[in-house]
Amino acid sequence: MEFHKFEGPAYDAFLKLVDSVKKEGARVNNLDMNAAWGVNGALEMVQLLPEHLGVATLTSTTHYGYRFSVAVGAADGLISRQIPAQRVAALYGYVDSTPTNRLMSQLNLTIGTRIARQWPSKPAQSSLEDASYRQDPILIPASKTLVITNACHNAGNLEITFLGVYAQPKS
Repeated sequence: MEFHKFEGPAYDAFLKLVDSVKKEGARVNNLDMNAAWGVNGALEMVQLLPEHLGVATLTSTTHYGYRFSVAVGAADGLISRQIPAQRVAALYGYVDSTPTNRLMSQLNLTIGTRIARQWPSKPAQSSLEDASYRQDPILIPASKTLVITNACHNAGNLEITFLGVYAQPKS
């Protein structure tokens, strides 16, 4: 289910996702929770950035920090990225900021060879208030490949920002 406000069920799902990311981050780094996330913990959780997904960004940024543009047909792949060892990625929503002719009708998220989520999309999502926060966020463990494909109404340029978090060892 999709929500357009980061409250209630969407926020509760996000909090559960953050807890899962912390547990998985500790597990893949062979740490207990305190060693991973305590005061001087070895791990950090940051906002999901384009480089975490292996995408190039547009020169102009949004209030989410990035967005990327891709030419799409009726059903194209947007992203194919293996999450590096000792890292965990998670997606809890997106913003479609395509300026004209909303194209996307659905995002398909695959982990490895299994379709993990199918997120239907509604048109005209281009501002903070219209973000699509998902009640079914997704965690992508270390060394797994995330593939995101889309189903579009028409071919064109799609501009999208993925909302997520990323756990990694502190540098």
